[in-house]
Amino acid sequence: MNTEDEKSEDILKSEETESLEELTQQKRSEKEFCAENNTAQTQIFINSMNGDLNWGYRKIMEEVEKQKRKKEFDLREREECAEFVERFRDSEYLALALILCVFEAMAVSELPELKSGLLGCLPITPNGDNESRERTNQDPYLSLNTILNVIGGHQFITEDGQKCVSLGENSVQALNNILEQFPTLRNSVVCWLLELSDKYMCRTAFDAYQIAMAFARVISLDIADAKSRIFPRMYSNPGNAELLGTLAYVLYQDTECRRDIKEILSQWVKSDSRWFWKAASMTCLFLVKDNEEFPYEEDLKRAIKRNLSYIQNNEWMFLRELLFSSKYFRTMIAEIFAKTNSEIKSRNGKTELARQYINLIRRCYYKVNSILVELPLVACDAKKQQKFLSEIVKKVMSEYYLRKQLYILLEAYLKEISSYTCSEDVLNHISAYFYNMALSDLEYQQDVLSFLKNCQNSVSEQIYKRLYIAYDNKRRVGLT
Repeated sequence: MNTEDEKSEDILKSEETESLEELTQQKRSEKEFCAENNTAQTQIFINSMNGDLNWGYRKIMEEVEKQKRKKEFDLREREECAEFVERFRDSEYLALALILCVFEAMAVSELPELKSGLLGCLPITPNGDNESRERTNQDPYLSLNTILNVIGGHQFITEDGQKCVSLGENSVQALNNILEQFPTLRNSVVCWLLELSDKYMCRTAFDAYQIAMAFARVISLDIADAKSRIFPRMYSNPGNAELLGTLAYVLYQDTECRRDIKEILSQWVKSDSRWFWKAASMTCLFLVKDNEEFPYEEDLKRAIKRNLSYIQNNEWMFLRELLFSSKYFRTMIAEIFAKTNSEIKSRNGKTELARQYINLIRRCYYKVNSILVELPLVACDAKKQQKFLSEIVKKVMSEYYLRKQLYILLEAYLKEISSYTCSEDVLNHISAYFYNMALSDLEYQQDVLSFLKNCQNSVSEQIYKRLYIAYDNKRRVGLT
């Protein structure tokens, strides 16, 4: 065996799963980790799979007060808004008004923490008296209704029983009035939102989308300023990829911002950054779900392909969510594997790419359940995917360690889905994959059939019968 062969074999052994039991344990550990670390990223993908991209705030089941209060200040009016800010500067009144201007709605339970954080970001009054801020911030006897009466806010109950507050349709104009007349507050609000994104993005998709909507409200008022000051600050943290992608999608819906957002998307997909492709992919995912065209599809493919060899654990998980979320991305990723494989000349390079493929579908298997039965890039739901993956699968079958890994993975997968309800389409997709496994070498036909026969579960039996008939028909055609 030459040096390249030895190196290739060492790479494969380092990823080897020794048994079905070990793989099952790895999946169990993965599920426990995800349950304990239920991130907004995962929830956003789940919502996108269900076609629910336009979260907004949740449907109002009951308004606490049917009639709007008579407010002291109408924040829609520039003069009254200016008077309000000047009178209640650096106070809990101003903090709550800004919160309800930036967010469509907010849970009452979240307000104390939000107000405290925002007050800490507001400019200190000219006389340097910072004690009033601290005192007002901690005043437990200032009622929520008192502040809402001043600014014209209202309370309501959501469908899940959560009590929320909102300025309603007045909020956007009020925010515009405040930031136009008091531009210094814009920077304070941005600083506060950046702090919030670190805390809230890890909670739920609703929180994540609320943060994106809040940034969008501020940015849309001055997109040029945002491009020079806000976006660069967000680029300093790779963890903002999902937030940026969601934000770009929200702003893309605003026709006045679309041209600038297209420019930003172009920069992302053409950048040498190791993570901008994730932000662009998020935007693409949402646009495709809306049946809109992503303007830089080919550039995005090149960006993902360019970063494929650098992908680490978090990026593999991100790719997994893309694959489960969209047929569009399943076909795209399959095509990227095909193009990358065709450009690689060395055996070791092709082996490494095939290993990456196994690694990706293994991570996808960890997510399979009674609802998500189809394993992406195995149970392919488009003929193009099977065609794109043919050479990768051929490479896997030609390498002992890769083939062993694939068989262990497929055995675990078939065993699990045997306890689920599988449609004819799912069975056909899986059968097509097994059929293609043997196309590269006729000797693999018996190997594949033996594997299926030894799995001894209901799904493997059905696939065995289908393949046996298909192989037999092909043999008969060959004889004639």
